[in-house]
Amino acid sequence: MFAESQMRVFATILLLGAGLPSGCSKREASYESRFRDEISIDFPSGHPESEVDPMKRQIDERLRASKIGFFSGVMVGERDIDFISVDTDFDLIDEHSLVAELIEEGTIPKDAKATYKRRTDDHESDTPKVR
Repeated sequence: MFAESQMRVFATILLLGAGLPSGCSKREASYESRFRDEISIDFPSGHPESEVDPMKRQIDERLRASKIGFFSGVMVGERDIDFISVDTDFDLIDEHSLVAELIEEGTIPKDAKATYKRRTDDHESDTPKVR
């Protein structure tokens, strides 16, 4: 009887140990964590908060479909959009062309100002580029 209970304990330990490597394996990084560079687009006044959701959806769907980034945030003042931000990877895209295309499509206003921040490791580059 004692030998039988020892065998059960031993079998349980073996089964738990067999599942351990798969349970401890490193998880794949999330989609969002792959994009470290940022495009911040300042809006001129006069663009109401009601424009945010359709614009966000359109930009986010486009970036995710192309696997080049995502819509990462928006700041709204009293009633107007102050700025939006997009996280991307400048090694995958020409960030200036992307902003130009969004302006040409009418997704963002023509007089919007974009700032580009390249992040390396855990810090941003020295000076953001404004265009």
